[in-house]
Amino acid sequence: MWITSGAVIIQFLKHGGVATLSPPAVGWPGFLALAIVYFGMNYLLLGAAFLTIGAQASTAREVQTMSMPVTFAQVLIFGFASTAIGSPDSAAGLAAAVFPLSSPMAMLARAAEQPEWWPHLVAIVWQALWVALILRAGSRLFRMTVLKSGPRRKWWKARSA
Repeated sequence: MWITSGAVIIQFLKHGGVATLSPPAVGWPGFLALAIVYFGMNYLLLGAAFLTIGAQASTAREVQTMSMPVTFAQVLIFGFASTAIGSPDSAAGLAAAVFPLSSPMAMLARAAEQPEWWPHLVAIVWQALWVALILRAGSRLFRMTVLKSGPRRKWWKARSA
């Protein structure tokens, strides 16, 4: 949906439309495939982070309070990832590519500028590893905080109930 919307807007705003855009380094089919994969990975990474935050709260108000710093940090992460545009091999560009929450955006910028595919395969595995780590940490926190809260019962009373 987002790719189609962007193409339609470019078609109307730019003389000659999308045909006049310079092709990305990995080619249009590869770039669009990577855009979909990186969008999904970014969604999973942020979703896992917010799921971990939500698992710690018992009310919607607590979720809003705890997630506000992360929401503000998303803007900073987007700015950090944008440093990779134009200079993906710089220290800031490499740091943005390695930091898990900015990696999908920085790596998509790299796909537009460099034709190598191996960094993308490594980045996707790296991002998937971080999704798993965040979810594992969140589930442990959920078990320790929410599931173990409440009144304690004697083990023989818990079985008869």
